[in-house]
Amino acid sequence: MHNVSVCKDNQRNSTICFNPEISVRIDASLSNLSSSKSSFLWPSASILSRYLCASPHLVVDKRVLELGCGIGVPSIVAAKLGAKQVFLTDADVQHARKTLELNQGG
Repeated sequence: MHNVSVCKDNQRNSTICFNPEISVRIDASLSNLSSSKSSFLWPSASILSRYLCASPHLVVDKRVLELGCGIGVPSIVAAKLGAKQVFLTDADVQHARKTLELNQGG
């Protein structure tokens, strides 16, 4: 599995690098916005993202559904790896929406 590194972009954003080709920008202040469980990067999301990077055939040209997506990191990784469509669900999607905005176009 690939190592994960986090680089601070600026006061508000960080980049999580899963490998040289796949990285995800996140709003570093999300965890300060609320006590919502959907507002931070869960360890399982990082592990799943690393696993997808090591096994891209699981998502390439497939439809992906992430239940309880939190900030949506595995979904963004799946999209960057070539998923045909990605659907995200959570009780509070505002945090995932912010992560998606930060990662549009790249």
